[in-house]
Formats: sequence, structure tokens, C-alpha cells
Amino acid sequence: MRHRLPASVRALVLDIGSPIVAPAASWVPRPESPQSSPQSTAGTLDFLREEARRRLEREGDRRPAIAALVRLAHALVDAGLDDEALAASRRARDLLQGEPTLDPVLTASTLAAVALSEWACGDSAAAAEHLDRAISLHTSAGFEVPAGWLNLCAHLALERLDLDAAERAYAESLAIARRLLDAHGDSPQALRDLSVSLDNVGQVQQARGDLDAAERAFAESLATRRRLVAVSRPLQQDLSDLMSTLSALANLHRERGHGDVAASLEQERDALKERLSHPPLSP
Repeated sequence: MRHRLPASVRALVLDIGSPIVAPAASWVPRPESPQSSPQSTAGTLDFLREEARRRLEREGDRRPAIAALVRLAHALVDAGLDDEALAASRRARDLLQGEPTLDPVLTASTLAAVALSEWACGDSAAAAEHLDRAISLHTSAGFEVPAGWLNLCAHLALERLDLDAAERAYAESLAIARRLLDAHGDSPQALRDLSVSLDNVGQVQQARGDLDAAERAFAESLATRRRLVAVSRPLQQDLSDLMSTLSALANLHRERGHGDVAASLEQERDALKERLSHPPLSP
């Protein structure tokens, strides 16, 4: 069975870079960009395909070609082109096997891209094996495990119904998100990453039956999402994610018998839904 990434976690799971593959130290908040259209997505894919083709044609050092294929695989998964993503990531892995000296960070990033592509294609067992190898290589090289890898690790654990492993991975991802927010302030991307991590933690705690911990996580996520909307020009996805967190917290309060609180949250969610269904006319 093929997997689609939930919209609220897609950015974190897909952000599987490394200092070699993604400059900007991988986990520095990314600059803001307009929400992508199908045309811009197609243009980006065409550019990345051409970049990979050009680098593959060059003789000598294969690392630039490997990095280009990894970038292409990420973009293809995000676009839902999972089979092509798997082919690109596996080609990158095959090129690595021909390198006389393997760079552990580039190798780890390639294995993580293979894992993501395999998971998107429905092969969770193979994905878990490659992701474990990627994490082991990355940590042995002295690098912090990227948040995206931790989120994918947690998703794989949830598929196995291993709540303990999922909780550990999400907690580590949350710690990274907090450090980024401390380092970079209320940047939109840092706020998004923190709210996603908090939602993930809340979902696992709710599944474990720890409703107090789940409520704290969802409530902090809601405050973070409101802050994001207040300090930036929110994307439509930001408003949709805000609605999702409102629903999660409302459902939790209903489960706990707090009907009035749940109704207030649902009213805010429904007003936001109405706003999204009737966007203002462009001048």
C-alpha cells in the first residue's frame, strides 16, 4: 500500500537534507516563498531533472551527481511521483557503491532518501532498514539526526504500533524544533516546525491515554500556530493546519467532558473554514 504524507507533517518529513545535500546547515529555517502552484512544481522538477542529468554526464567526482539525485528524489516524493523518486534515490545509492572513499554524511542522506521513497511506495520494512542505517551513519559522524528523519522514524514506528519508539523520535524532533526557535526567533518556518512537532507529540500521548500531556502539547501547538498567523502573512496551508490543531484540541476536550471548551474551539475552527472557502478578491 502506498503512503501519502499528511499535509501537517509533509515539510518536516521531506526536509531530509544534510550539510552536503542542503547547504544552510540543513535545519536553519528556510526563507519564505509563495505557495507553489502546479506550474511552479513542474518547473522545479524539470530544473532538478536537468541538474541531475548534467551532473551524471560529467566525469570524475560522482558526489555532485549523487547530491543532485537526492534533491530530485525529495521533490518527486513531495509531488507524488513515488516510483520516479525511488528510481532516482536508488541510482544515487548505486553511484555511492562505486566511490572509493564514502562520505558518511552523503551516504546517510542518500540512504534516507531511499527510505523515504520506499515508504512512499509502500515498502515500510525496507524503509525502516535504510533509515536505521542512515541514522547510525549520521550519528557516528558526529552530526545531530535531522528532524525529518526522526519524523519518518516515528511514522514507521506507528505503523508497527510501537508507541514507545514513536514517542522517543517525536520527542527528539520536538527538542530540535525548540532549539531552532530559540536560535532564530519567531521565524515562520521555526514556528511551523515547532507546531508540527507538538501536534505529533500530542497525538502519541493521546493514543497512550495520557490526556493531560496530550492537552498540553495541543494547547502549545495552538498557541504557536496563532503566533505564526499573527507575525507573518500566513499561507493557506498554515490556516488549514490551524484548523487541524483546533479540531484535535476540541476532540480531546470532548473526550474529557469539557463540552463548552470544545464548542468554543469548534466555533473558531468553523469561522476559519468559512474564511478559507471564501478568500478575499484580489485587487
